[in-house]
Amino acid sequence: VNPILLKSNGITLDEVFRAVEAGNANTGAAYIEKNNNLYFIRGIGLATNIEDLNQIFIKSNGSNPIALKDIATIEEGSAIRYGTMVQNDHETAGGIVLMLKGENSRKTILNIKERLKNIQQSLPKGLKIVSFLDREELIDRTIHTVSVNLLEGGLIVLFVLVLLLGHIRAGLIVASVIPLSMLFAVSMMVLFNVSGNLMSLGAIDFGLIIDGAVIIVENIISKLSQKVDNQLNTGNESRIESNNFNNESHIPAVSNMESTTTPLSNIESTIFKAAVEIRQSAMFGEIIIMIVYIPLLLLTGIEGKMFKPMALTVIFSLIGAFILSLTYIPMMSALFLKTAGHAGENFADKLLHKLHRIYEPVLLFTLRFKKTILSITILATIFTFWLYQNIGGEFIPELDEGDFVIEIRMMPGTSLPQMIETGKSVGTLLRREFPNEILLTNGKIGASEVPTDPMSIEEMDLVLKMKDRKAWKRCQDRADFEAQLGEILAKVPGVFTSIQQPIAMRFNELMTGAKTDIIVKVLGPDLEKLAEIGEKVEKTIQGTTGAQDIGLVKAEGMPQLFVTYRRDALLRYGMTVESVNNVLQMAIAGKKAGV
Repeated sequence: VNPILLKSNGITLDEVFRAVEAGNANTGAAYIEKNNNLYFIRGIGLATNIEDLNQIFIKSNGSNPIALKDIATIEEGSAIRYGTMVQNDHETAGGIVLMLKGENSRKTILNIKERLKNIQQSLPKGLKIVSFLDREELIDRTIHTVSVNLLEGGLIVLFVLVLLLGHIRAGLIVASVIPLSMLFAVSMMVLFNVSGNLMSLGAIDFGLIIDGAVIIVENIISKLSQKVDNQLNTGNESRIESNNFNNESHIPAVSNMESTTTPLSNIESTIFKAAVEIRQSAMFGEIIIMIVYIPLLLLTGIEGKMFKPMALTVIFSLIGAFILSLTYIPMMSALFLKTAGHAGENFADKLLHKLHRIYEPVLLFTLRFKKTILSITILATIFTFWLYQNIGGEFIPELDEGDFVIEIRMMPGTSLPQMIETGKSVGTLLRREFPNEILLTNGKIGASEVPTDPMSIEEMDLVLKMKDRKAWKRCQDRADFEAQLGEILAKVPGVFTSIQQPIAMRFNELMTGAKTDIIVKVLGPDLEKLAEIGEKVEKTIQGTTGAQDIGLVKAEGMPQLFVTYRRDALLRYGMTVESVNNVLQMAIAGKKAGV
């Protein structure tokens, strides 16, 4: 709008707005009847192009009508931007997909990719949708890590079982409890809607799962071995077998359940006795382990979300192992361990006897000097407690996501073009310094058009999409990369940076409102006093060993230009504050007059 033409024609900006609003609309006018038909009436007044807008009537100047084109230039423009996205060294359009609470990440991502294929077909030629941060890659890496750990753990347990039990079939029977317990645990997780993730599945200890099965099978092998040894010593198999069972606490061949139960054979009776004999000890051991995890079920908040699935998964797997050791293990032993007894010593027996010869004198020594051992134990406990208080640690281990994100902040009031140039220059610098490590850089500046993730214009999240670790040359590992990255970013003038990981940063922001791992909030009504206290806190934290990327975020306003109204002048000209506010809004920011 040309202010001079408005003034010369005696037209106000508010009149222009109302004219555009009135000159761009459709309407309905019921219907008319003609020749036994109904015709619904619609008035079509919506502008379809710039020429239609040019012809909108504003007011009459004498006998001459004044149109919109007489006092304004009409052209296609753009909305005021409060953010943008920079990829590598150019601007781009981007978006973030938000998953609904409780949904499955992997299924959601697959559905998104399927939908994007359909959207891609409708886009103009040369325009492509390319993902720059795909969580499916992290999910696949996590699944691979869990799978490898479970497989390797199972093989190690199987090897140790075969080695120490001295019987391949016995080792396989015990090892088969692992997948069956896992199957039971996964079924219960589905039934109770427990999340399967790196924390929950990675916490399963195969040693705990097979504990009950091991001691039952070991006792069964021991009983069967005693039976075979007795048979060989007498030379009369039938007589010795009969005497052997008569001398033991007799297990009836027919159970007490029903008189029609199938009688047990001698070997089955031995297996039955061995399982019953040790079952109580195994049961108490498994119950004690379950009790250890019960306190984790009482956690709330973030800790509860992290550790409850882990505790439930372990408890489910232990319950499955408990049921299997009661039923499955004796049954399989009766089927496949009928010839498990052996004469003489095998490798496992020799190994255990050697360990026993080492352990026996140690045990006798501890029993002989009880007070000395107890004093040493107490001193060791006190020393351990002191050591625990003086070493660093983490409550939750940090997940290596593979990619990085750098939070970049500049002074309040920094313009969008300046932030764009900063994003381009920092991205170019990092790609030049780490050509074998960084695949691409993608910086999200300010707020998007749909501000689901509001940020001020002087804030940027610069995502570093990394190459496969095998291709890295300058850096050895993640810690080395972070250290070198921090040194380079420290040389960039006028910016505060913080190196983090994409999901971890979002997690921190959801919990505390800040994107860093640790945040200190200072609250109060006086902004100047808050800034003063904040600076003191910053100096104090800077002296803390191990602290890095320390920055002070002040509650400062953006640089502003104030338009203060003179109420005596408003009265003199017969104007209201609302009318002047409308003029200010329309002239600078624009105001919606229609579609």
